[in-house]
Amino acid sequence: MIISRSINKIDFDIDVYKANELYFDECIAKKLTTYSCDEITKLFYNEKQQYKILDLQWELTNICNFNCPFCYINIEAEPKVALPFSAIKPAIDNLIDQGLLFCSLTGGEPLLHPNFIDIYKYLKKNGVLVTIYTNLSILTDDILELFSEYQPLKVNVSIYGISDEQMKNVTKQRNVHYNQVLQNVLKLKNAQVCIECRTIVNKLTIGDIDKIEKWCSENNISYDCSYELNEKYNGDNVLDYSFDKKQNMHLMLKSSNHSVDESLNNREKKVKKMFNCGAGKYSAFLSYNMEIRPCIEFYGVKNYNFKCINRSEKDAIKSLSTKIESVKGDLIANCRGCDLFSNCGLCAVSVYKNTIENNRNYCQLLLSSST
Repeated sequence: MIISRSINKIDFDIDVYKANELYFDECIAKKLTTYSCDEITKLFYNEKQQYKILDLQWELTNICNFNCPFCYINIEAEPKVALPFSAIKPAIDNLIDQGLLFCSLTGGEPLLHPNFIDIYKYLKKNGVLVTIYTNLSILTDDILELFSEYQPLKVNVSIYGISDEQMKNVTKQRNVHYNQVLQNVLKLKNAQVCIECRTIVNKLTIGDIDKIEKWCSENNISYDCSYELNEKYNGDNVLDYSFDKKQNMHLMLKSSNHSVDESLNNREKKVKKMFNCGAGKYSAFLSYNMEIRPCIEFYGVKNYNFKCINRSEKDAIKSLSTKIESVKGDLIANCRGCDLFSNCGLCAVSVYKNTIENNRNYCQLLLSSST
């Protein structure tokens, strides 16, 4: 089924059954070279150069069947929330009307949301390309059929072990079997669904990384790692599970020919600016209680007034846009410019949290700190 959409006065068609089939007229198509999601998002943004939510990361729920101790969202004492489709549909409609094109559904475990199928299908039928972040320990026939009919852009599967003992050690659950996750991955692959397996690398998961990567390679499945841990939503620290930040930086630069020290000394003056990122141009983060933020990192910011999008969608988005535009482009004084420009954690979040001293080099603080 083909539907027509228009974002920033650019008209295009989209096949809602396919994972990523967009159709532009010849004039617009000539502006694209790779047809990647990033290039298409920038195409729409560049038409007006004004903040608009084109790409949304959305926590459907904080419910999860895993209990990983390093998880920022799954907090035992917190009430579990899964707002019904009827309550969030107006927010979805407004976001789509304003230009939403890419949506990543996360959690918790998004497949555990009682209305997951309704939400997913509604997004797809209205011309939104959807990515799923899941542990895939649960895959019902209904969801497999859904993904086969309305193909997701991608399904990102978190894999934490290649043995039941390792899975139990990470997830703190007895009834999670690694082989069930792997079999579900293969079921999606056989259904022609685009899959990427991923692991959050920390002291609990590091032991099976090579085994997971090998299994993915043997089954011709893309694999990636992340080294970042976010503090829990209640403020609890998870750094006990993380490697020290200097080691993380070396891991991120592993594929380059430059060491951290060389990168710090190779000043190319790529000085960072406030919201000089997707969060300042076309992306946003929507929490399970429907509060909208520039990105997930802003969950720890206390002095930033966030609004619930399901109470007043237009006011919440307008407020977010106004705040971003008011400071976007201002220099971040702590950044002095270096090769680590894209990898370091200095950004608008750091400024709002006021955690970095103005008279010190952020990179040196980063490299000298440890857990």
